[in-house]
Amino acid sequence: MNRLIQGRESDAHTLVATNLLQLLIRQDSNRYKSGNLVDVCLDFLGSKNVRELSMDEKNNQFRALEKHLDKLLINTVTTGKRTKTIRGLVPYAGRFKFSKGDKDTTVQDYFKDAHNRVLQFPTIIGVRLNSKAAPPNIVPLEICTVLPGQLYRKRIPDHLTKAMVDFATSRPDDRLKQIVSGNAGMESPVLGYANSEALVEAGMIIDTKPLTIKGKILDTPSLWYGSPRPVKPRDGAWNLRGQTLNDARPLACWAVINFCPGTYRAQQCEGAMQALVNVCGTLGMRTSRPVAVITGMGNAVENALNEVLQRAIQENFKKDDLMVIAILPAKAPVLRLRIKHWGDIVKGLSLDPSRPIKIHLKALAL
Repeated sequence: MNRLIQGRESDAHTLVATNLLQLLIRQDSNRYKSGNLVDVCLDFLGSKNVRELSMDEKNNQFRALEKHLDKLLINTVTTGKRTKTIRGLVPYAGRFKFSKGDKDTTVQDYFKDAHNRVLQFPTIIGVRLNSKAAPPNIVPLEICTVLPGQLYRKRIPDHLTKAMVDFATSRPDDRLKQIVSGNAGMESPVLGYANSEALVEAGMIIDTKPLTIKGKILDTPSLWYGSPRPVKPRDGAWNLRGQTLNDARPLACWAVINFCPGTYRAQQCEGAMQALVNVCGTLGMRTSRPVAVITGMGNAVENALNEVLQRAIQENFKKDDLMVIAILPAKAPVLRLRIKHWGDIVKGLSLDPSRPIKIHLKALAL
């Protein structure tokens, strides 16, 4: 299938495990995209413009990309099949200066003199192949190739969570067909077992039929809403249509901070607030006016959060009474992290950093 989700591929990858009686083969499907490192980096950024890779260490995208590529295995044009490991990134790699013999040179000049290779993108980032304590070993992105089959075990970036969930929640029978028969454009690893020279030489035969394990579906617990009769979810799904909460509490102390006023206007913000009030009303909740509706700046996050907290205290609310709704740009992982840190760790408050495209109003009410 080789479906790319911003820097990761979805394809079958074989893992082997054992139990007391059998050798078991498990198929995993989350791994890094392979290929030229420039393309891998652009896919992660969601861009096709190579100029966006011209960034320094202060850029949030630089830090996110460095974390994404950490310990990734690559080959380079100059080292052939020898595997190298990415240890970090450097900005403007072609201009990076280092000592070669008794004189100083740059990465760009070194590749031109030593390998007769003119760098196409000398001003973009490059990779560091050793620790910071060792003499620098800097390689331009354009001569690097990411090795295939590397599993992705890191935390999924916030802006990719929905895409990954959509893929991971495909029907089990569809996923099984992809692995066993190789439909939807994905080459089946199972069909290749019989043609493997290594397996044939070892005299090993692997059953191409998946192991079947019997499972038990537990009885679904009932949900009590405001109605006198309980609701029985079916197939793990239920909704709040026509229901009120069993013990609806008022939304008395809440505030809204808009961190993207340029793309999410005041009128849109007011519309979202009114929609939340309406949803709370349908669930049986009383809603008071917000204690504050302000615009926040990305470089002064804590100041905006402290301001709405102070306004709540001035209106005789306790700190724990406050719920803050922070409206964020579509891609703002650092901003979201700072807000969550302030609420969860520094102040111990309830916050919901939401994207303006889709605010889950019933989830907020709950």
